[in-house]
Amino acid sequence: MKRRTFLMGATAATLAAPGIVRAQSKTTLTMGQANDPALIAPLWAAANNKVTSDLVEIDFSYVSIPAIIQAIMTQQYDLAPCVTQAMPKLAARGLPVKAISAGFRYSEGGGGSRLWVMADGAASPKELKGGKIGVSSLGSGGVTNNRIMMAEVYGLDVSIDGGDFTWLEIPPGTLPTALRSGQIDAAVLSNSQDYSASENDDMRPLFDVNGEMRKFFDVQVPGIMTVSFEDRLNERPDEFKAADELLLASRNYMLENREEVFGAVAEEQDSDTAYLDWYYSKYADAGYDLLQSDLVAMDAYWAALKKLGELKSYPDPKTLIWDQATYE
Repeated sequence: MKRRTFLMGATAATLAAPGIVRAQSKTTLTMGQANDPALIAPLWAAANNKVTSDLVEIDFSYVSIPAIIQAIMTQQYDLAPCVTQAMPKLAARGLPVKAISAGFRYSEGGGGSRLWVMADGAASPKELKGGKIGVSSLGSGGVTNNRIMMAEVYGLDVSIDGGDFTWLEIPPGTLPTALRSGQIDAAVLSNSQDYSASENDDMRPLFDVNGEMRKFFDVQVPGIMTVSFEDRLNERPDEFKAADELLLASRNYMLENREEVFGAVAEEQDSDTAYLDWYYSKYADAGYDLLQSDLVAMDAYWAALKKLGELKSYPDPKTLIWDQATYE
């Protein structure tokens, strides 16, 4: 686990005696994030004192996706990213999870989470019937989105058991090799693998799931929500509002200073600025804000998940949004 703590500056309060100054203490909130350079980039400004808050500082921890999932279940962090599809299930289990903003939305332009085949592979998803599809996790957002669109657009049976395909969970690092060697017929790759595949000619995307989602739902779907827990939110509302504002300011700094932020993150994370450019032009848009359209998108997305059999029921999205959250 990579853990970094960053102090968001300090404010001062003047005491009654002239000339005596005491630093005003600030509350520290903890936040987990998946250890992906693209997901770290919107937090970089807050983590490096480019934007600050008078009320709070944030202790960021960059960890694996399984660690984030476990941390939400144990309420380890004050703030965490949560895939939108998981929120109804978590609430049904009694976890007091509430979203304060949409962390990331699938790109308006499409790209990412694509279903990949070899260059001489199937010409359409229908031609894959009876084939093997490799994925890193059957429960991941990218895989679920592929299944939704394959069912809705192409009329395919995407059931995990007994459907038109054999779904195989394969260690993420070996997915491209499994596809190239013919062990599987198609693959849903990770973000960085999707980028790498787009730079080569031996594989091609069978269809653009994010683009199809944008057309099908007719609204930009938030794939990740920034969540906390109801008791903490209600006990310290001013602090969480300040944290929300700080995260939005950090996102804005990234958008306004892409070269600086992408260069710094790529160097720190031993990554490539081209990957970050690709991510924010093709795969997702950083949010850390909340739109009324997010409620429409969440409702439609959860309805599609219910139709797919991934949800038995789902609540009104408003019930899983913090009642003091700010809509842009």
